[in-house]
Amino acid sequence: MSKINSAIPPRGDSYNPSTNLQALQHELTWLERIIAQVIRSYLKQEGHEQRWQDIPVPELGDSVYANFVRTCELDKHSRIALALAMAPSLRPELLDIFFGLNALYDRGFSEFGGVADKAFSGFLPTGQTLNFILSANDPDERLKVMAILNPSHRLLAEQVLTLQSVDTNLPAWGGVLSLSNQWLHYFITGEKVRPELSTEFPAHPIASPLDWSNLILSYNVMAQIQEIKAWLTHGETLMHEWGLAKKVKPGYRALFYGPPGTGKTLTATLLAKSTCREIYRVDLSMIVSKYIGETEKIWRAYSMPPPIKTGFFSLMKLMLFSDSAQPQATPTTDTPINRPATCYNASKIFPAWLFLPATSSPIWMKPLLADSNQ
Repeated sequence: MSKINSAIPPRGDSYNPSTNLQALQHELTWLERIIAQVIRSYLKQEGHEQRWQDIPVPELGDSVYANFVRTCELDKHSRIALALAMAPSLRPELLDIFFGLNALYDRGFSEFGGVADKAFSGFLPTGQTLNFILSANDPDERLKVMAILNPSHRLLAEQVLTLQSVDTNLPAWGGVLSLSNQWLHYFITGEKVRPELSTEFPAHPIASPLDWSNLILSYNVMAQIQEIKAWLTHGETLMHEWGLAKKVKPGYRALFYGPPGTGKTLTATLLAKSTCREIYRVDLSMIVSKYIGETEKIWRAYSMPPPIKTGFFSLMKLMLFSDSAQPQATPTTDTPINRPATCYNASKIFPAWLFLPATSSPIWMKPLLADSNQ
C-alpha cells in the first residue's frame, strides 16, 4: 500500500483544525530558526560556529501533518522542504530575511534563489532556496537536495510539492517550490478537496441515489460484477499481503459494454458506493489525441505539475469511468471506439486506480482484454 495512502486518517478522525494549525506553526518556527542559523553561519555573523543540524527537530504530536510525516517516514531534510513550501501561505514574513541586500553589489544574494510576483509581495522560495538552506555551509548536503527535488521522491511523485518547470536554458532549481492548495487545506482541516472539471482535471464526480435492488442483470454478469467488488474490497490484501503483486499486473481494468440504458453507468456508481470510493467520469474529448503516442503523453501530464492534478487523488480510493459514444464503422486513432483503450493504457500509468471504460460495442476491444490480467 502506498505510504501516502496510509497517511490518511480514517474518516471522522481528522483532528481539530486548531491542533493541525498549531503543528504547522511549530514546524515553521523550526524552519525560521534554521534559516537564521544558516545565514549567520554563511555570513560569519555572531554565532556562526553553530550548525543548523544541531537545532532540535520539533516533536510531531497528534495532527494530520504529524500523521503524514510519520507514515511517510520523512527525514528532517524533507520536512524542511515541506515547511519552506508552505511558508508563503502560512507565515510569509518568515522568508523576508531573504530580501537582504548583498552590500558588495547592492543587490540581492543570487545564492538565496527565490522569485517575486506582482500578485504577491512576499518571497517565493525556489529549488535554489532549499539548496541554500541545506547546503550553503555543507556542500555535501547538496546530495540531499538532489534527492528531494528528484521527481521520484515521494513528495514530488505524489505531488505534495511542486517544483515549477523553467526554460531549458535556465537552472532547473530556479522554479518555484510550492505546496498545493489542496494539500495545505488537507493538512489544516483533514478534508480532501474535490476539484472542478477543467483542463487541469478532465473528470467530474458521478453518483446515483439508486441501490443494487434497482439493477437488473443476468446471473453471469452479476457474478462478474461481484468479482470486481471483491477485488475492490480485498485487492490490497491480495496484492501486498499475499504477494500477488509479484505475479500479476497492478491495477484493475474492466470493460462494460451494451446499448444505452443497460446499466453501465449505474453499475459503476454502485460499485463505488458499496466500497466507499469516489468515482469520476473522464471527459475523454479533453485528453485523447489523434496522433499516435500523444494520448499517453497527455495522461502523464496529468500526474505532473502544475500543482496537484490527478496526483492528489492518490489520497482517495478512486475509480474512473468513461462512456464512449456510438462507435464508427472503422476505428482510427481518435475514434470513440478506441477511447476505452485509452483508459486501459492509462491504467498502466496510474496502476492503483480502477478503470471502467464503457462502450456500446466491444468488437475492437478483444485484443485489448486479452492483454489484461485483471
